[in-house]
Amino acid sequence: MSSIKCGECGFVTWAGAAQCKRCGAFLDSINQPPESSASQIGQRVDRLYTKRGVRRAGLKTVKSGAVFTAVYLVVVIAAIIVNSSNSGYHITFNLIGFAGLLPVAWLLAGVLQIITGVPFEELSGKWDNLAGWQRGLIGVSVFLAGLLVLAIVCVVIAVVLDWRSGRPLF
Repeated sequence: MSSIKCGECGFVTWAGAAQCKRCGAFLDSINQPPESSASQIGQRVDRLYTKRGVRRAGLKTVKSGAVFTAVYLVVVIAAIIVNSSNSGYHITFNLIGFAGLLPVAWLLAGVLQIITGVPFEELSGKWDNLAGWQRGLIGVSVFLAGLLVLAIVCVVIAVVLDWRSGRPLF
């Protein structure tokens, strides 16, 4: 008795079966002759150009997010310098301050597109299909990495602001 493997789920079943018992996929396409090598090469090239296009779009997203983030940081630093002339540094971060995080989120979405080569919308759909513990683990890891980046940015801003003041930094 011979057996075949389902192309969809990998379940091994009898060679004469019309459908996979596990996922219900039709097994007739498995018994057909393989595609020509020219069409396989064409499909690989199409995927390559598709990924290349997604990465180019991601690079544009990163560039625009970086420009708006830089402008936001310049405005925040200028506001801190203007307000600190007499009373020292005093930073308040209210609801309007959160608007400055939108370009950073835009930039990070572009970074994900560049790294994965998958459009952000498709990637978010894959995120929804993950198990809860996987989303939790990845989410906590990304959150901690974001806190680390935020701490580094805050230290850099503090060093830039206190460069010539002569006061101890910490």
